[in-house]
Amino acid sequence: MDAIFDDFLREVASTEDLRRERRKPKVCAVLDGFSDEHVLSEIRRRQDIETGPLSEAVDAIFDDFLAGVVTLEDLRYERRKAKVAAVLEAFSDEEVFNEVRRRTGCDAPESEAGVTDTSSSTVAGSAPSAVGSVVVERVIERQILVTRCQFCGELTPVDLKTCAGCGAPYR
Repeated sequence: MDAIFDDFLREVASTEDLRRERRKPKVCAVLDGFSDEHVLSEIRRRQDIETGPLSEAVDAIFDDFLAGVVTLEDLRYERRKAKVAAVLEAFSDEEVFNEVRRRTGCDAPESEAGVTDTSSSTVAGSAPSAVGSVVVERVIERQILVTRCQFCGELTPVDLKTCAGCGAPYR
């Protein structure tokens, strides 16, 4: 139902609206087997979540503070700021974090162990040690091969004809 809620079911207010939307092939395929009452109660529940006090509080600060929140630790860091703390004081970290995840479309559960960054452990020569944690892959846009200058010791890209630090020519 998540797949079609934003596109088709957000504005459904009555059984007639739902029956009209059920005629669309994509909606029909997803809602096949669900009764109208069940679907309408789920739509109302989602609409209540989107217009509740938590949603309004997150709306007030989402763009400025919460759009970049990925982990629970990120949220706890943002809650230290005075404006965020004042707006979110009535809500728990988990409630706010779930609302932020709902808005950003991140439905994967976040483990308390945090995120393991594979780039640092791979460079060190060992595999990631946190079992059951989320692994983030980073795309390397470009790699630059560098060498150390024999005269000044500075690292310089090998595609340059001279050292960037002292100007000595490469052989």
